[in-house]
Amino acid sequence: MDLLLDDVAVSNGTGWSPDGRLMYYIDSPTRRIDVFDVGAADGRITNRRSFALIEEGAGFPDGLCVDADGCVWVALWAGGAVRRYTPGGELDRVIPLPVPLVTACTFGGRT
Repeated sequence: MDLLLDDVAVSNGTGWSPDGRLMYYIDSPTRRIDVFDVGAADGRITNRRSFALIEEGAGFPDGLCVDADGCVWVALWAGGAVRRYTPGGELDRVIPLPVPLVTACTFGGRT
């Protein structure tokens, strides 16, 4: 067994780009969404970098999913919303919800 990440508080979301070359990762208390490169041959994650940061007072990232266009959707615990980020990390949509504790977004329906 290999340690891939250290200094983790609450791992609370992973998702992969449609081509499988990127992995998105949430550690909720840090309010960060990070992205890693994924090795094609071995699946190992490398090159951790910041993808997006949830600003103070907007809640905590709590689960994510990635759509077919590579946009990253993030649920906001104590933030009452789901946000969509472009593949480049730009916030481009906020969907307010009538509840404060949003978690574990996913997609459903016919494919």
